[in-house]
Amino acid sequence: MNIKDVAQLNIIAAFGLKNAPPETQREFLEDTVSTILDRVVEKIKERLNYQERQEFTRVCRTDAPETERVAFLNAHVPDFEDLIIQETLIFKKDFAERLNAST
Repeated sequence: MNIKDVAQLNIIAAFGLKNAPPETQREFLEDTVSTILDRVVEKIKERLNYQERQEFTRVCRTDAPETERVAFLNAHVPDFEDLIIQETLIFKKDFAERLNAST
């Protein structure tokens, strides 16, 4: 499976949820997004020093304004969107490999 195939992989269909109720699909997608965001957060933390990690945790876990979160990410993780795309592709690739191994 090449990168284009991975990028176009519809995990709802691949999991056999194409005809599932919308609520089931929504829950599945929420779990998937949560998994990907956990991976993104870990990648971000790997890049930050201790003080920056403390600040990152503060702006993400408090009622800090969205503008403060965005400012932090712009200053410390300017490739945030690329990181999300990369981790999404890795997730899909891992999924596709497990799917192919089971067939």
